[in-house]
Amino acid sequence: MENNLPALLELAAGTVSESKTERGRAAQSAFERVLSDLRNAFDDVADVRVVGFTVDDDGNAMTPLPPAGRHVRPHPFVRGTARGDKAFEVLEGAAPYVIIEDLAKTTPGTWAGTGEGYSTFITAPIRSSKDGFGLLTIDAPKPGSLDARHASTLALCG
Repeated sequence: MENNLPALLELAAGTVSESKTERGRAAQSAFERVLSDLRNAFDDVADVRVVGFTVDDDGNAMTPLPPAGRHVRPHPFVRGTARGDKAFEVLEGAAPYVIIEDLAKTTPGTWAGTGEGYSTFITAPIRSSKDGFGLLTIDAPKPGSLDARHASTLALCG
């Protein structure tokens, strides 16, 4: 990841003068590279999946990009649903990440994810000081296989 970061920053700087469509394509390409790099960084976690979510133009949903790792594509987060509202709280909140080490041991209302195929996860917002752009998430089927060390790595990318 450290080797790709300068190239991604250069890519971002070079897209300023391009059209919104061109910037969107460049951003998605960079995002997909980061997901792949993160998947490789978490190779110590069995059946890990890394997903990026981007905020739609109207700001009412976050759409997932194709995942890196386990190939189960998640559903979008939609405002006005319990699951979507929780995801937007993370995006708009001050915390650098949210980690749930074992979904089976959470209290009701803590998280409203689907839990389909995973028992532990971390999510980190991608935002500037003013705007939220999306979420990075990592999840795995085995409870407790993700920890604060993984969360710190993920938060650095957000």
